[in-house]
Amino acid sequence: MSEPIIPVQAEFTLSKSNFDKIKRRAAVRYRCTLPTLGYLFFPQTGESVEAWVHNLSETGIGLNLNRPLDPGTPVNIRLTGITDNLSIKVAARVLHATQEIDGSWRIGCEFGEKLTAEMLDSLL
Repeated sequence: MSEPIIPVQAEFTLSKSNFDKIKRRAAVRYRCTLPTLGYLFFPQTGESVEAWVHNLSETGIGLNLNRPLDPGTPVNIRLTGITDNLSIKVAARVLHATQEIDGSWRIGCEFGEKLTAEMLDSLL
């Protein structure tokens, strides 16, 4: 006799206690609803590239690029607000590059300094 199949929901419920040990994000991430273009500048090479902003928080940003970046790579990111023409430039470093199903790369970056609530509101 074969063992009973446990539905996926039950498997997640049974392992929920394991999730308590997982490190949570330091800040809430906000998904960008409108296509938002950001600009990356690589201080080591002088290269600049455009990147689509996927999500944004006080402490970091998720970008979509057509190529991966090495973790630890320093970058400067320029973002422009949609309402009051705010333009900010922040120093960051790459934390990860994850390939997406469409072949693009999700680049996760951590800011050198937190964004203020006002800056975040203006950018979203």
